[in-house]
Amino acid sequence: MLPFLSNIFNYRKNKHDFWDIQPVSRIQHNFSDELNKKTGLIQKPKYVYTNIDLSFNKKLKWGIITNINAFHNFLKQNYIKNELYSIKYLEWILKYPYKQIIKLKNREQSNICLLEQINKNGSIKYKIKGTIIGKPCIYMIHNKIVEMFYVDYLCIEESLRNQRLAPKIIYKIIDVWKNNRLDAMIFYIDYKPLPFDYIKEIQYKFIYLDKKINYNQDNYDNLIYINDTNIDEYQLYKYFMNYYQKNHTIYQIFTYEEFIYNFISNDFIDTYITLDPNNNIKSFINIHKKIYKIDENIINGIELKYFISRFNDNYILYQLFDIYKNSNDVFVFTNENELMLNNVNIHDGHKSYLHLYNYKICQSHE
Repeated sequence: MLPFLSNIFNYRKNKHDFWDIQPVSRIQHNFSDELNKKTGLIQKPKYVYTNIDLSFNKKLKWGIITNINAFHNFLKQNYIKNELYSIKYLEWILKYPYKQIIKLKNREQSNICLLEQINKNGSIKYKIKGTIIGKPCIYMIHNKIVEMFYVDYLCIEESLRNQRLAPKIIYKIIDVWKNNRLDAMIFYIDYKPLPFDYIKEIQYKFIYLDKKINYNQDNYDNLIYINDTNIDEYQLYKYFMNYYQKNHTIYQIFTYEEFIYNFISNDFIDTYITLDPNNNIKSFINIHKKIYKIDENIINGIELKYFISRFNDNYILYQLFDIYKNSNDVFVFTNENELMLNNVNIHDGHKSYLHLYNYKICQSHE
């Protein structure tokens, strides 16, 4: 191919009408070389471009997600992922704490939906046609505190796709983010990254739980279910945050309220600890009970969200397998939790990519 034609082809292949005008981290174009040498905000939020018409000329209108059953049914029919969500889990997501960010006055404004007006039997009803959610969170990124939204559940009804509604609903969450003067946004994309830099590639892995998994029952510490112990929850919170402060350069800063909300056991969250002989916390294991779709099969499973240990004692996970294998089919984890397990077949699942909006992390850091 002639060089000139090759350049045109590569330009068109890499061109993206939406992301090419957004403040996202690119090494080769859109921002100066000097900017790309710095870690931090790309633009002050008040200067971020959002000059787009957010109105609709049909029966569509903006709304706030309030009907949890309608939200659940919409995701079930249109949100294609490996995971199926329970109503209680979605309620938990929508009610996530927000007071840790003082300038954010209304959490519900970031639970955005796209509604279609339906006239039926003389009455007007509204049906969800699109969703996006911004969960308030604070991250520490290379010793800098960054207030942001964790953005999730971006979805447009299948019949309305390819009509440029996805960029419009992203602009809507950007508008809420910008009006609340937050710094950045963070989000995951499954299967393939977006056309700009990602800060982390995550490989999901899974183990089929069955009675063939054997281990030496005399060779593990006693796993303690957090609801069955009198341990000081604030002590557990300090243990958790101290670990991330010492071992990670990018991590979420949980307030005590958020920690309780995320890690104290409920219908779909289980947390365990182990103690040393002096009753000091030795290990922290947090899992989410989920429903997965693997190879068109609907199965129950548990996902390892956090595994913290002062020693290399992965063998305590065998006890987890023993606890859950009668009611669950798979155990899911990621390459962020490297597990050294013997005599267990580990399978690769999909990949996920972590992106930042309006924040640049210098390559030398990652």
